[in-house]
Amino acid sequence: MLQNTDNLKWEMYDFLRSELDIASCYKTVLAASVIIYLTETEYDEKAVLTKSEEIIQESLSKISDPEIKKFVIENFADSSKYPNNRFFLKRFLSNNVKKNIAQFIADFNIDEEVGRRGEIIETPRGVATLAAKFLDIQNSDEVGDMFCGTFGFIAEAEKLNSHAKYTGYEINYELYLISKIRSFILGENTSVIQKDLVCTPEERFDKIFCDGPMIPLEVIKNNFELNMTSEWRIGLLLSSNSTKLATWPLPLSMMDYLKEGGRACFVMPFGFLSTSIASSIRNIMLGFDSAYPNFAFIEGIVELPENTYSGTGVKFCLLILSKKKNKSIRIVNASDFRTLNRRKKSVITNDYINQIIDCYKNDSKYSKSISYEEIIKGNSDLVPAMYLAPKINFHNPTVRLVDIVAISRGAQLLSSELELITSEEKTNVRYLMLGNIQDGTIDGTLPYLKSGKENKFKSAIIDKKTLLIQKNGFPLKIAVVNASKENQFLISGNLFMLIPNESKVNVYYLKAFFESKIGQELLQRISRGTTIPTINMSALENLEIPLPPIEKQNLIEKKYLEKEAVVKELKEKLSIAKKEIGRVLEAEMGV
Repeated sequence: MLQNTDNLKWEMYDFLRSELDIASCYKTVLAASVIIYLTETEYDEKAVLTKSEEIIQESLSKISDPEIKKFVIENFADSSKYPNNRFFLKRFLSNNVKKNIAQFIADFNIDEEVGRRGEIIETPRGVATLAAKFLDIQNSDEVGDMFCGTFGFIAEAEKLNSHAKYTGYEINYELYLISKIRSFILGENTSVIQKDLVCTPEERFDKIFCDGPMIPLEVIKNNFELNMTSEWRIGLLLSSNSTKLATWPLPLSMMDYLKEGGRACFVMPFGFLSTSIASSIRNIMLGFDSAYPNFAFIEGIVELPENTYSGTGVKFCLLILSKKKNKSIRIVNASDFRTLNRRKKSVITNDYINQIIDCYKNDSKYSKSISYEEIIKGNSDLVPAMYLAPKINFHNPTVRLVDIVAISRGAQLLSSELELITSEEKTNVRYLMLGNIQDGTIDGTLPYLKSGKENKFKSAIIDKKTLLIQKNGFPLKIAVVNASKENQFLISGNLFMLIPNESKVNVYYLKAFFESKIGQELLQRISRGTTIPTINMSALENLEIPLPPIEKQNLIEKKYLEKEAVVKELKEKLSIAKKEIGRVLEAEMGV
C-alpha cells in the first residue's frame, strides 16, 4: 500500500539508478508520471509489456501542449532513448499508483537528489507552506511566484486555497517545463510564463512570493535588457555599488508587481539583515533613505533554521512585506523550529509552521514587535536575536563604545606580501597576528618590518596603548598592546583595534569587561554568521557598555594586573616543571 508520494518517488528513483545518472532520473520519473496519469484503461502486468507502445501513444494523444509533449517523448516515451520504458510501466502502472499519481506530480520535489548537488536549489516544502500561510491567500486573490523554479510554492499554496489564481515566472527553460507539467496537473487556476522579470512589469498581484536566485549583480547588469521605466528600479538594480548579490535588491524590484495594499513574502540570505554591504538597500526598504521617503515596506522578519536548503549551507530568513507605510516590524526567531531529516537537513514541519505563525501573531520569547525608532538605534540591523535578547541592567551609566574609543581594523596581508616587508634586523615596527595572542597576552616572537614599509600600512599601525579584539570565531582572543612611538605594531586584518580616550576609559578596564561573562555575551550578540560568527563593526561601535568613574577603572586595572602577574608566574613554574619531568629518569638513573 502506498503510504505517501515521497515513497513512490524513491521507489521510482531506485528502479532507475542502475540505468540513468541520478541528475537526470527526475526527468524520466516526471515524464513517466504524466503517461501514467493520462492512462485511463486498466492493464495487467502482461498486457503492459505487450501493449506499452499503444499505452504511451494513447497518453501522448491527450497532451495538447507541444512543450509538455516534447518533454515526455524525449525523457520517457521514445524507446530509442529509454529502451526499458515498458518495464518501468510494468512496475508502476498499477491502480494503487494511478490513484495517487496526480498528487505525486503536484508534490514533485527534486531538491533531495538534484538540489543537494548544487545544480538546482528548490524552495523547501516547509518554507513554501509557511510563506503561503503568511500571505493568507483569499479566493479572489491573484498570486505571483516571481522565480517559481519547479512550481513548489504554488503547489503548496494551491493546497491551502484552490480558488485563487496563481501565476509562476521562470526564465530557466528546464525548470519552466517542470512547472508547466505541474501546472497541467493542478488545473486551470495555475499557469507558468517563461519570462525575465528584470523589466517593466505588465502584471499586478494581490500576493507575491519570491525565492530569487543567489547570483552576482553583474549577471543582472550584463545579461538583461535595460527596458525598465521605473527610474528607482534602474538605479537600484543596475547602478548599485553597495551590494554584491542580485538577491538583495530583488524585494524592492519586485514591489512594482504588487498592488497597493498587497502582501509579499521573500526568501533572503540571512546576511541581508545585518551586513553593511546591504545597508543601503535595507535603509530604502525601511524608508530611512530621504530619496524614498514613502517606502517602509517591511512588515515582518522570520529567521529560518540553518541548513534548511539542500545544496547550500547559507542561512536564510523570510521577509514579509506589505505595500503600505509600516510603523513597526514583527520579528520571529524560528531558528530552533525544526526537525532533521535523514540527510541532516532542517525540515520545518506543519507543527512548527503553526508555532511560527502563532509567534508572529503573539509576543513570546521568540517574537515581538520592534519600532522603527529601535531599528534606527540598532543602526538598521534587523537580526531578530539582537532585539529578543534579555536586556542587561548595569549599575553604572552606559556609553556607546565609539564615544570612548577609536575603532578600526587591521591590515589584510598575504603571506607572500609579509615575506617582502619583514626584516631580521630590529626596527621600531613589528607585525602582530592573531596567533601571537595566547591566553590574553602577546608572545615575543613578532617579526620586524623593514624600514620604510610602514607608510603603506599607516592606518593599521598603532603607537599607543590599544585593546585588540578578535574579529571572528569564539571564544574571542583579547589582548592589550603596550605600543609607543619607539615600539609600534602593525596589526593583522582579523583583529579590531580599540584605541581608548584615556581621559574617559582605562584600556585594562575594557579588557577586563570584555573577558567577563557579560562582556562575552554582548560580543556574541553583535556577531553575525552561523559557521564562523563575525563581529559586526557598526554594532561594535554602537555597543553600550557600563562606564564607572575613572578612579574605579584604575582600581580594576591594578587588581587585574596583580592577578595577571600571578598567572604569569604560575605559567613559568608550570613550564619549568614540565621540562624537569622529562629529566627525572636521567637524573635518578644516569641514563
